[in-house]
Amino acid sequence: KNLFTSSFKMLKMKRFLIEVISAVCLIFMAGFLFYRTNIPSSISKRIQKTEEKLEIINLGTSHGSNFDYRDCALNGLRINKAANTVYYDLQNYLYLNNQNYLSEDALIIIPVSYFAFGLDENRSDRYPNKSFVNEYYYYLPTDQIFSFSMDKKVRLTILNIQDNFQDLIESEEVQIKKKKKPINITDSTLNSQAISRVKHHRKLGEFSSQKSYRYLETLIEEIISNNHTPILVATPYHYSYNENFGKDWLNIHYFSIMKDLSVKYNITYLDYSHDERLVCETNYFANSDHLNPEGRKVFSSILFNDLGIHK
Repeated sequence: KNLFTSSFKMLKMKRFLIEVISAVCLIFMAGFLFYRTNIPSSISKRIQKTEEKLEIINLGTSHGSNFDYRDCALNGLRINKAANTVYYDLQNYLYLNNQNYLSEDALIIIPVSYFAFGLDENRSDRYPNKSFVNEYYYYLPTDQIFSFSMDKKVRLTILNIQDNFQDLIESEEVQIKKKKKPINITDSTLNSQAISRVKHHRKLGEFSSQKSYRYLETLIEEIISNNHTPILVATPYHYSYNENFGKDWLNIHYFSIMKDLSVKYNITYLDYSHDERLVCETNYFANSDHLNPEGRKVFSSILFNDLGIHK
């Protein structure tokens, strides 16, 4: 009888321990997945790491990644997002200013891509579940998100839980295979890329210029009213990218607009799009319209020298 009682107690203890361990694991996993659904956006994480007021920032699309602040005399940060629109450049600036992240005399670099004036607020040309706007649902206040939808917020939370669970169960080997292999960059590669990329970017740029133009004007006016300094910038592009766009298209859809804005608001406009120190150097480019780390360093050094803020 004593032996039976002892065995029964041991069995109950084992069952209890298993239940406790299972409950702890479930709580941990649920907590992890919940945390991951509310994780800050990449921009927000970069902002939170800064310990001092930002003295210089840049906005923009993926072309805003061309800025490297390591050799800048001011405390700078990239506030750009791939596939971004001028509307969200404006919202990002307002957010930073409202949250008191910017110094009193901050420089605000506004790199404007060739196709920027043709984009609507939420990039309706992109697939909803992969839209660049998704990240802003975890970063900006709801009143700054164009056509905010609670239904979308819920769907994004579910999608994030699914993605996070997939990350947990995938092996390291599978995740390594997902990473893109580096491409050997040559003039021929860049020329080939330019043809397809320009075809897509020209189509984007021809949608409509009125909305984005007004948003850019509002952004410039907000910057000036806050005693910050707006600086319009055209980033460097490989010569093949420029050639495929063509001078006439660029003058109509881009350069004339940029020059008019510069004159209207009496602000600096720096055009590096055709800079001979950069555009013919194949070893400076990751693809036809984005610089690689070496190119970013050289371009940023030139920019900071022109602005008188190089270390």
